[in-house]
Amino acid sequence: FIARAPGRVNLIGEHIDYHGYNVLPMAVSQDILVAVAVTDAEDTIRCSNVVEKFEDGEVSADPLAPVEVADSNPTWFQYFQCGYKAAFEARGGGDT
Repeated sequence: FIARAPGRVNLIGEHIDYHGYNVLPMAVSQDILVAVAVTDAEDTIRCSNVVEKFEDGEVSADPLAPVEVADSNPTWFQYFQCGYKAAFEARGGGDT
């Protein structure tokens, strides 16, 4: 399946919307597209980016696995892993 999240910026109200205050968001042309396919590999998630400067990578499919960052220099797919862990936690999936 493919999922798309459109981009937006807040003209006013950055970081106050989750406190119930007014904001003025504006759509931008950037977006995020995620294509997902199930494979026989049960222990890893392979991440690829259409922008060539971002290398492909793999992260653990176990949402309880730690995010291992080498030399305090995270890669883009480790940010994906953090979101994956947060989504799992938000659904009541355990202590991450």
